[in-house]
Formats: sequence, structure tokens, C-alpha cells
Amino acid sequence: MRPILAADQKWETGMSATMKAWAVVENGAPLKEIDLPMPEPKGQEILLEVTHCGVCHSDLH
Repeated sequence: MRPILAADQKWETGMSATMKAWAVVENGAPLKEIDLPMPEPKGQEILLEVTHCGVCHSDLH
């Protein structure tokens, strides 16, 4: 892992700091890909980049 710092190149270029997310936006509908603003860590918080994850279908009910 490496820290994602505000000084990273992507922040300096003025690019929109967004991230992809998958969300339940309607009951019974499939997950939908959405863009969310990238959070900025504060205090003792850290920002992690998640490259893979698993979701149990029972968690979507």
C-alpha cells in the first residue's frame, strides 16, 4: 500500500476528484455504477484504494 496524498499528481492537475461506486438505488433493481466525490482524509484518517471486493447476494436484500 502507499498513501494517497493531497500532493499526488491527480490533485495538482485540477482534475475532478471522483471515484466509482456501485450502489443500490432502487429496491429489487440491480446495482448501479455511480460517481461520488473523493473524500479527503482528515486528522488521523487515511484513504484506501479498493481494487477488488466481494459482495454476498444476501447483503443486497
